[in-house]
Amino acid sequence: VLIVQMAQQYIGTPYRFGGRTPKAFDCAGFALFLYKHFGHNLPGWSGAQAKLGVEVSDTRNLQPGDLVFFGGRGNKKVVGHTGIVVDADPEKGTFRFIHASTGAGVIISKSTEDYYKARYITARRILM
Repeated sequence: VLIVQMAQQYIGTPYRFGGRTPKAFDCAGFALFLYKHFGHNLPGWSGAQAKLGVEVSDTRNLQPGDLVFFGGRGNKKVVGHTGIVVDADPEKGTFRFIHASTGAGVIISKSTEDYYKARYITARRILM
């Protein structure tokens, strides 16, 4: 999927709150930047992004390019973080996602990591 290929070019880009350019990204800004390139305008914060597109209610149905949402550090039940699915295992319902992390900038993480497993909230499909 082209959006995933493009996203991977930015691995290592530093994190900055409010960042929306290849100089530095925050999580929602990274998704906004990538989706804009493919003709989709996203809002600049995760909570609003989580209301767009079509819900993917079962993680076994995730596809590369889908947006995944996680609770933030302060409240893991409220959307506070956005990622983009890189690949998914339809049998296990697990996935890898690329995102702008506060500690390491743009990286690929796994849904099976304890931090993200405990905070996963929903997924949305915008690219059809």
